[in-house]
Amino acid sequence: MKTLNFFASKISNSILVLFIICSTFSDLSCQNTIQGNTKRNIFLDSIYKVNNGGQMTFNDLQFKLLDQAIELEPQNPDLYQLRYLQRSFSPKFKTNHYLILSDLYKLTELYGNKRPDKAAEAYENIAFIYVEAKNYNKALPAIEESIKLLPTDSNYGWQAEIYRNLGNYHKEIEAYTNAFSKNPQRHGFIFMRGKAKVNINDLQGAITDFKQCIGINQKLIQNGLATLDQNDIGIEKFKIDKWREELGIFYLNLGSSQLELGKDEEACISLFQAIEYKNEEAKALVEDNCPLSLKKPNTAYPNDWIIVPGERYGRIPFDVSFKDLAGIVGVNNVKNSNSYVGEGNYMYTTLIFPSTKNQVSIRWENEKMQKIIRVEFDNLGSDWRLNYGIKIGDPLSKVRLVNQKTFNVWGPNPDMVANAGLWHNGKISEKVFLLLNTAFIDGDGLGVYMGTGKYEYEDEEVIKSKCTVRSIWIFPDE
Repeated sequence: MKTLNFFASKISNSILVLFIICSTFSDLSCQNTIQGNTKRNIFLDSIYKVNNGGQMTFNDLQFKLLDQAIELEPQNPDLYQLRYLQRSFSPKFKTNHYLILSDLYKLTELYGNKRPDKAAEAYENIAFIYVEAKNYNKALPAIEESIKLLPTDSNYGWQAEIYRNLGNYHKEIEAYTNAFSKNPQRHGFIFMRGKAKVNINDLQGAITDFKQCIGINQKLIQNGLATLDQNDIGIEKFKIDKWREELGIFYLNLGSSQLELGKDEEACISLFQAIEYKNEEAKALVEDNCPLSLKKPNTAYPNDWIIVPGERYGRIPFDVSFKDLAGIVGVNNVKNSNSYVGEGNYMYTTLIFPSTKNQVSIRWENEKMQKIIRVEFDNLGSDWRLNYGIKIGDPLSKVRLVNQKTFNVWGPNPDMVANAGLWHNGKISEKVFLLLNTAFIDGDGLGVYMGTGKYEYEDEEVIKSKCTVRSIWIFPDE
């Protein structure tokens, strides 16, 4: 439905328009209107009133005078347009579609080929009224006339809606494709096309459309965050929040389609992404489908905080894939936190026990989340500890005692913090990699730093640095 703003640029020449103005003002106001030649502004202010609920209200005299104006100027489309809008917003005429439609059909006649844009708009409004009345068989020829006169994303969108309600999903898909071609900024057309493809069981086509929408929203969010301006942070944040909410819907539909296609593992990844974007519907699908084995907790390992390299951390095995995690630790203890690392690349990450002292970061090889690159334990004060007894915050001297042999230490450089590894066949597994804290205050209040380079534990620079364990990284392969 078009707004009332159309008559802001042009008002009927009929003197009876002034009578309409006078019907809401005193005689003095009317005289001032005529004498001051401010008919346009007063008309806009007085022809309708907006109450607190935003509803347009008109009085009977206004309707009567507008009817008389049309009798005097029967070929003036502005008057029919105004009466159509008056009737559309008036409870008195709201359900009388015949009277509303009569003005719109008159507009199509008056505009014709002289103003195809206006005629197309009138036909689109005719279709809208028929859609509201659920009379889709009459809405269809009206919207097709609108498209014939001037095809736009709007009338193609209505055509798609009409075909959907008529059950013609192939035509609906075609209409949404045309709508998107007219306005590629409105990728909601692609999402709706994907839903239509689900209805004809073209699940792979639907998945492609949903993924396209996800990609567009991810870029919108990324660009929005990059250009966030303090001056309009409220508006930008509102848009970013809306895009994130849409991502939840897109991932939900993607996961649902993948389930229908039997791609359970991919579906679970998508549904967990939907939950990440606060989509509540996805939780029920995860409970029921991700997969059946996830309904029972994994009890193969004890529920402790011990890291056994190559075997487990707590009750989670190191060869776990993403789809199994929820069944092991519970849906609410799993959160995806993928981060953009530049040049079109993402670090695909799942957090276990997110935002707690025992948070664990699982880094995946790719978006399929089947193969682990490494598992990271980073929080000082966490309960996690290696099966050798080493925990975050322990001094490097304890690591040397546990390993029973020397090991390599690399000093910090621009690309890496100090770290320890290559355990020289000691007690510590080669799967273990320790990140180190290297800056401490000595007895004289001076900072002692280890230099860059490769060292053995016994080297003076390492001992003086008084390093402690900052993070524990476990790699699946030595």
